[in-house]
Amino acid sequence: MYQLLTEARIPFDVVLDRDLNAATLSRYQTLVLPNIALMGDAQAAAVTAFAKAGGGVLATFETGLYDEGGRPRDDFALGALFGMRRAGKRESFGQVATPNQPRFPGSSAIQRIERRHPILAGFEETDWIQGSSCRVPITIDGPPLLTHVAQYPWYPTEGVYSRQPHTDQPTIAVREAGGARLVYLAADVEAGYWRSGAADLGDLVTNALRWLAPAPSITVQGPGLVEVFGWETEPGYALHLVNHTYPGFRATAARGLSPLGPQLVRMTLPSPGPIRQASLLRAGQPLPFRQEGAVVEFTVPSLDEYEVVALEI
Repeated sequence: MYQLLTEARIPFDVVLDRDLNAATLSRYQTLVLPNIALMGDAQAAAVTAFAKAGGGVLATFETGLYDEGGRPRDDFALGALFGMRRAGKRESFGQVATPNQPRFPGSSAIQRIERRHPILAGFEETDWIQGSSCRVPITIDGPPLLTHVAQYPWYPTEGVYSRQPHTDQPTIAVREAGGARLVYLAADVEAGYWRSGAADLGDLVTNALRWLAPAPSITVQGPGLVEVFGWETEPGYALHLVNHTYPGFRATAARGLSPLGPQLVRMTLPSPGPIRQASLLRAGQPLPFRQEGAVVEFTVPSLDEYEVVALEI
């Protein structure tokens, strides 16, 4: 999930499980629960309250299927929130679903598109997208958006086809409740993306995040792989841009970075008060900017290892 958020240039914070409470969550617009399998009742209640207050929630795979001590629950701790129920045991690559079903090599599960939704933007010219290796069977309230098509052989050539090309088994729960938007992905999609690099899985998660938070407070456009951090500070606001453009991102130590060109930044501030001045702290130079109400725009002319933009009020 860290890689997906970075690739999408979505600013994010890391909240420890012990900090899943109303006071901490009130600072955020969207909560991401990437396979947070162990979840106590108090934590589940805090997440539910966050959603009822209008916060968006994205959860994946086994989130909330065990209590804080690792004991299996009968159903999802957040099942009522997402309008879903567990329909069977976790299925993983290589597992035989029924005694008569053979084991197939490979992990080519796919998902069939049953109806259109903004989360499926970019998939308009296909009826199938990539799946992952592991999932939790679920039932949901309402018609399915995506359904599961099980793994099938990679080889030999004449055997590369699905034995069951259509099922009624949903792989996603999408819900709007009150002012909140909610998405649960039944597969280990972020882990599947990490293992395979399958663009379908990455686009599905990114689309879900953008649907959950359609009006981000910070956007950064430009070349390269850039991590974005934004803070409100005592003198004003700070924006950190970290260049991760190098082979093996998050797999090995950086052995040299690729310097990047201009990065166009748009920030929506908490209040429309005027910015007195802006500067690039690492470059040690002033930064021209434009402000209209609470919206500030500027261009960072280049990015080597990192840059820090200071906006002073």
